[in-house]
Amino acid sequence: MATREQVYKATILINSEQAQNNIKKLESQMQEVEKRRDKALSEGKIDVWRAANKEIDSINKKLEKQRSIALAQTETIENMSTAKVKELRSLIAQINKELDSPHIKRGSEEWIALVAVLKDAKTELKEITDATKEQESAWEKFTGFLNKNWGAITEIFGAATGGKAARV
Repeated sequence: MATREQVYKATILINSEQAQNNIKKLESQMQEVEKRRDKALSEGKIDVWRAANKEIDSINKKLEKQRSIALAQTETIENMSTAKVKELRSLIAQINKELDSPHIKRGSEEWIALVAVLKDAKTELKEITDATKEQESAWEKFTGFLNKNWGAITEIFGAATGGKAARV
């Protein structure tokens, strides 16, 4: 089980490294496009100005998406026991990506924190999938019982209602 300190280190690593790099990249793109837009407006180039506005809208959407991904990953790490399967799979993929990156050295504090959170996420995902398999198994047993004993069930039902059961 990951300690609280390991959870926070992993959260910071996942959110600060990749997400912050993507956000900075998008913000710099935004500044460049805004400069282009302002220049186009001062020169009276309305078509270029409109295109720049559309590009700014697109970058804003990407920024919001990146920020929401970072927030979702933080919430998943902090509330793993209530996380959805999709969230856990996304978190596992993100941690694996971080562990494969060259800036985290094996055996370092960051590595240990990420591995601990990764183990917790995989354990939680396994518990969910095992519970699902148990439910499927119970349902399969029930439907199997009905299929095997349908003739007897209809006989009993027919006897109880006073009619004859049709054999299938």
